[in-house]
Amino acid sequence: MRKTYKKQKRLLYYFIFFNILALILFIPIKTSAKNEDFVVKNGTLKKYNGSSKNVIIPNTVTSIGVNAFYGKSKIVSITIPKSVKEINNGAFANCSSLVNITVPGSVKKLGGGAFSGCKSLKQIKLPETITEIGSHTFAGCGSLKEITIPGKAVSIGDYAFENCTALKKIKIPNSVTSIGSYAFSNCSKLTDISLSQKLKEIKDGAFYNTAWYKEQSKKGAMLISNGILFDAMKSKGKVTVPKGVTEIGKRAFYNSSVTEIVLPKGVKKLGEGALSVKSLSKVTLPEGLIEIGDSAFSETKLVKIKIPESVTLIGFHAFSHCSSLKSVTIPEGVKTVGGWAFANCTSLQEISFSKTVSSIGINVLSNDTALQKVEFSSANPVYTYEDGFLLSKDRKVLMNCLNTPKDIKIPEGVEKTTEDIFDYTEISSITFPYTMKYLKENLFENCGYLSGIKIPSSLQSYGRQVRFGDGQITGIEVYTANNIVNYSSDNGILYNADKTILICDPAVDKVIVADGVTTIADYAFPNARTSVTIPKSVTSISDETFNIMSIAKMEDEEPFYIYGYTGSAMEEYWKKHEELFQSYRIQFLAFDGTYTIKYNLDGGTNDTANPTSYNYNSGEITLKEPTKEGYQFLYWYEDIATCGDGSCRGERRVSSIPEKSLGNIELIAKWKKIA
Repeated sequence: MRKTYKKQKRLLYYFIFFNILALILFIPIKTSAKNEDFVVKNGTLKKYNGSSKNVIIPNTVTSIGVNAFYGKSKIVSITIPKSVKEINNGAFANCSSLVNITVPGSVKKLGGGAFSGCKSLKQIKLPETITEIGSHTFAGCGSLKEITIPGKAVSIGDYAFENCTALKKIKIPNSVTSIGSYAFSNCSKLTDISLSQKLKEIKDGAFYNTAWYKEQSKKGAMLISNGILFDAMKSKGKVTVPKGVTEIGKRAFYNSSVTEIVLPKGVKKLGEGALSVKSLSKVTLPEGLIEIGDSAFSETKLVKIKIPESVTLIGFHAFSHCSSLKSVTIPEGVKTVGGWAFANCTSLQEISFSKTVSSIGINVLSNDTALQKVEFSSANPVYTYEDGFLLSKDRKVLMNCLNTPKDIKIPEGVEKTTEDIFDYTEISSITFPYTMKYLKENLFENCGYLSGIKIPSSLQSYGRQVRFGDGQITGIEVYTANNIVNYSSDNGILYNADKTILICDPAVDKVIVADGVTTIADYAFPNARTSVTIPKSVTSISDETFNIMSIAKMEDEEPFYIYGYTGSAMEEYWKKHEELFQSYRIQFLAFDGTYTIKYNLDGGTNDTANPTSYNYNSGEITLKEPTKEGYQFLYWYEDIATCGDGSCRGERRVSSIPEKSLGNIELIAKWKKIA
């Protein structure tokens, strides 16, 4: 009986032991992240440093920081507590094994790229609190099969679902008004799309390379929502836009090959580049159209165009590069014609502007080489037209240039100009009339080809931001006018009447200010690249006299030198700006200063005839050879920078110091060991 009991007891032990062993061997143990794995600061989870597969974020966290879990490829599931209110950019990006995650209703912000590269993520439910899906949020989630866009979301960002190759169906709620560029591009299995009926914007390529887009294109369908034609897809030949469309969206026909477009009544607006198709040769615009957007018809083959009287705005470049267009009538009703609206229409022979046009951008008719006739209604209350110029009704203000030749001579009677009228033109010279009184701010800005300016001596004033050295100006000429001398010039340099104020010296290399000048104005040396010499007579120098940024762009390894005198206004100016000047390799050297000559002999002995100092009047100094036992002297040299930032070094051989030299010098002896 006792033996039987012991045997039963032994069997019970074995049973318990093997069951425990089975539990250890065959039941997986679920591991979770520890609190010390989380770097949290002021409620923001900055970084996760753990290696667990299953992560439970502490409920003390209110924000998941930028890239907090970036690249944690072992994580399979993440639990986000209800304390979290925002998930920032790239928070879970490239968590390539992540399968399960639930975003709680407390989250109101979902940052761009938050789940990008989570290629194992198959589904995710977003709370209704999310109002925006940022750019790249789910890009590269190749296993994502379904997702519900929250009913309060108003926008889907650029590339938000790019390369979600398993995604088959998407319903975009009516709350969404904007879909970004390439938002669903390369979602190759996406066949079922339900669009919001409140969309105001679908950007380029939103559904590029999706199965849905390809199928719609084959059918000749158009992407229309909320009365906006967003994409004409692969439309060909003659196209009649369906009724109900009120707007043609940005670049809507970009991918098409249409030759003729008929727009229905009800279309109010043509967006940027809306009908810019190189194959388009004919279009019918409906009465009721209000706005022709920027570049709306640029680069088309239109021969003629009838603009409805309902149109009030013709945008920038609206018909630019329409090389077949021959004539245009801008009807009454149009108020604004944007810059370059008909530029580069090389076949355009005539154009007329109605009395209602009150605002015209620059270069509207630029490079219209065949143009023979330009008419402006005499009843126009704003403009008078003369030889390519738009003048005010009293002819005293130059308001615009419709077509700027390379050499401009502004009509007599003009007293002043408006701003920016020469912007981005190819003019090489401008002659202002004797009647000119005032030059407007920034008048020569962005005139990259301008080389000469001619102004009357009677000019009264100019704006502070008028930079006479803009472009490639090499000379400024002042001619006598009205027996009034407010300005003068000498050798292309602009001065005040008695030449005591230097306004602009456009010289490109060395600038030498004439003795007698007392004041140097703003931007006086716009093109100086080597040096500026300032005489003792100068007592006042403007804070913006030197073009620091232009000097900073020089690639030459040599410093920029300012020559002057000790105790002068120039020296005081240098001391005031010394830190800034030195950071840009700008040096001040005084003609009456004494400079040191330092010799690096590398163990040798210098010749006693070699001086240790010199000045401007020392004359040429021929350097003697030093000696060093066991070595042959080769030459003296200076260690110099061979690239602009000083990181590259080189040798410059020196045998003498030329007369009228300035600046401290350090000479290094070059030796060769005697065999």
